[in-house]
Amino acid sequence: MTVYDLLAPVYGAWTALFEAKAHLRAAALLGESPCQHLLEVAVGTGTEFAVLSTDPGRTVCVGVDLSAAMLAQARRKIEPGARAILCQADVRALPFRAASFDCLLSCYLIDLLPENDITVVLEEFARVLRPKGRLVLVVMAEQAPVVQQAWMMLFRHVPALVGGCRPIPAANWLRTCGWHVERQEQITQSGFRSELLLARLQF
Repeated sequence: MTVYDLLAPVYGAWTALFEAKAHLRAAALLGESPCQHLLEVAVGTGTEFAVLSTDPGRTVCVGVDLSAAMLAQARRKIEPGARAILCQADVRALPFRAASFDCLLSCYLIDLLPENDITVVLEEFARVLRPKGRLVLVVMAEQAPVVQQAWMMLFRHVPALVGGCRPIPAANWLRTCGWHVERQEQITQSGFRSELLLARLQF
C-alpha cells in the first residue's frame, strides 16, 4: 500500500484548497487545441479526469494511477457514457503502445519521484505521445521562503507528512530530456504555489 492509498479519502480536500486552480488552468490549456486521445497520468481522485472525459471532441480519455484507492475514488466520478478508461499502472512502464496519444496531462507526479526516475518517466511520456503531441505538466513550485524551509525540513526527515512531494526545476528536467517548453506559468492558491508547463518534443 502506498501513502496515497492512505491519503485517498482526504486528498480531495487538499486538492480543492490548494491545487484546484492549477488543475483548471491545465484543463483550459488542453482545450486550446484538439486532443482526441488523452492520457492523464496520476489521476488521483479523478475530479479533473471526470470532466475531461465528457468532452464531446474526445475519442478516448485514459487515466492511470499507481494507487488502487485513488482509482476507486476516481471511478465514482465517471459519468455514464463517458469515453473513459481507468487502470492501475506504474508510470515508469506505461502499458500503452508507442505514439498512442495526442496529449498527456500529469499533475503533481514528477515532483514525487526520486531523481533517477524522473528521466525514465519523461522518456515514457515521450514514447506514448504522437509526433507533435503536447505534454501539460503541473508540479509543486518553490514556495515562499518560510514555507519552503519548513516544507523541505519535513521532506528530508518525515517525507510522508508532505506526501513525498517537493519543489523541482521541472523546466530544466524537460529540456534535459529533449522537450521544448512552450509555456511556463506560476499559479498560487491559498498561498500554495504550483507551476504549469506546456511542452513538446524537440525531435
